[in-house]
Amino acid sequence: MLRAVLIAICALCLTAPAAALQTSSTELRIGNDRLSVSAEEFRHLSELGNALTATPAIQDRAILLARSAVNGPDARHVFGTYLLEIARRRQNDAWYAEALDILIASRLTRPERLIGYYGARGDIALRAGDLPLASTLWTRAAELQPNNPQALMNLAQVRQAQGDPAGAAELIQRAIAIGRQGQAAAPETWYKQWLSIAYNGRQTEQTAAAGQALLTAYPTAANWRFALVAYRQLLTEGATEIDMLRLMRAARAFTQPAEYQRLAQLLIRAGLPAEARETLDDGIARGIVDRSASPIPEIGREIERARASAAPLAAVTTELSRGSALAVAGRRAEAEAVFRAVADGPIALAWERDLARFWLLWFARPA
Repeated sequence: MLRAVLIAICALCLTAPAAALQTSSTELRIGNDRLSVSAEEFRHLSELGNALTATPAIQDRAILLARSAVNGPDARHVFGTYLLEIARRRQNDAWYAEALDILIASRLTRPERLIGYYGARGDIALRAGDLPLASTLWTRAAELQPNNPQALMNLAQVRQAQGDPAGAAELIQRAIAIGRQGQAAAPETWYKQWLSIAYNGRQTEQTAAAGQALLTAYPTAANWRFALVAYRQLLTEGATEIDMLRLMRAARAFTQPAEYQRLAQLLIRAGLPAEARETLDDGIARGIVDRSASPIPEIGREIERARASAAPLAAVTTELSRGSALAVAGRRAEAEAVFRAVADGPIALAWERDLARFWLLWFARPA
């Protein structure tokens, strides 16, 4: 559309009768709008229009002369339109910003284009580190089109850069809700951005919510690891680690030998050597753990000593631990019942509800 308008304006400039240059002003049209420009403005705009496909040196001179000669609002609109096209071709942010500022202020700019201009100008401001200006521009774009999720995503970038992860996350959630209307899910990158913002802001519950939303919409193996690793790193309760690592192992989210080693050692200390052996065997079978590389042989001997000692199994102290033990034992129906009660229960702690919901998502994953 922009290119079509540029061509139309250029054609008007090039085909206007020479006699028109003799008058004090020249009338041009863009659609139904009449543009009134002086003869001098018309001449310089004509030269600028002719320079659209010229060499950079010719363009530079035409821009300089037109900028100094063009003063009227209509002529400035044409100048801004030409400058925008040259800036786009030459990837010149300074000219791009100048052109957008002119067009945003112009009465001739159509509302449907104004939204895009606000967005593009806000992007330039963000790249330049001018967060207040980017916020103002993208807020205006969002006000003009409140059901445009991309405007909300743009504004979320500013909120994040301003150190407001909660505000950024709220905007992304709104964008996702709008983006999901009429389709199964919003773009995957939006969920990941929400998760990254929540994680970087150390918002544990938001990280869980974002991870669960991502896995609901895009339950890939890579996303399971992304969501669970981010959530695990924010947990501070030591008692949760076995339950968290059990879920990661079940979800095939382990990709490092150290992750299998850590879970195996925790299980030995908890009096569960048989599960520790299963954990190492799983890592070996997946080609992640090398049975001969230290400390795997040492952990294996520790497992055998624990088995030989016939020490009693550690008591399960929480419903979540009971549920994760049932899950790794293959007793899915019983485990699911436990996790559903924890997820919906009023007594459970926040991290217990979060982990229970992750487990339920794992059970509900596509076959």
